[in-house]
Amino acid sequence: MPSNPLKLATLLLLVGTLGIAACNPLTESAGRPTRIVLAMGRLLAAQQAGDFLSVVDTARLTVTGGNGPRSQSLLVGPGESEAAFDVTVPSGSVRFTADVLSNSGVPVYRGDTTMTINGDFTLDLNVHPVNPVMVVSPGHVTFIITDNGQFRTVAATLRVRNPGVGTLMWRVDSTVARPAGVSFSCGVLPGEDDNCKTTLPWTAGRDAAIILRFGMPSSFSFLPSSLRFLSNVGSITFTP
Repeated sequence: MPSNPLKLATLLLLVGTLGIAACNPLTESAGRPTRIVLAMGRLLAAQQAGDFLSVVDTARLTVTGGNGPRSQSLLVGPGESEAAFDVTVPSGSVRFTADVLSNSGVPVYRGDTTMTINGDFTLDLNVHPVNPVMVVSPGHVTFIITDNGQFRTVAATLRVRNPGVGTLMWRVDSTVARPAGVSFSCGVLPGEDDNCKTTLPWTAGRDAAIILRFGMPSSFSFLPSSLRFLSNVGSITFTP
């Protein structure tokens, strides 16, 4: 579990001003168009190393000054490493709030700081998990097929991790489309005592392997077209 806040000195960077020279003074009524980049790659690397999928979906930046809050949200795709916000930063006391939301709209990471703006500035912000987070790895499912001439098993091993805070409640969607005569099971390794087709509690920091199995007669040739993981903070869909 990432119990220590992640330094957003590396996550949020002021990379330049747009349209106004840096030496121009700010007034109470004026603002400076500014591009602020949220480096999602570093945040996602804190969730899981390597190839993975997570419920992280949207980054939102809110700038609150004398004229009230102004927010901008950007979708963050699985392959995107950053989110660039073009915002107007007023002078005076300004609060910056960064929220990272799941694909069901649940805030999973958050950070905020207040600073006085009277010219060029460097934004230094701490972001930390505020809810459970579901991460499944690897991000691409590899099925192993075994066949004894009468019965065929198609199986894949994945890992489910909760790098957030609080308890993740999750399960594999048991309604995965399959022909009649094809069985489906999901168990938590090593003993497969827990059935992950039913909702399971995953405490903060838990990281464990699961195995998905499809059984069928040898005359069948079947691979699932999609697999869905459901949770109290969002969902993940694999398309093998």
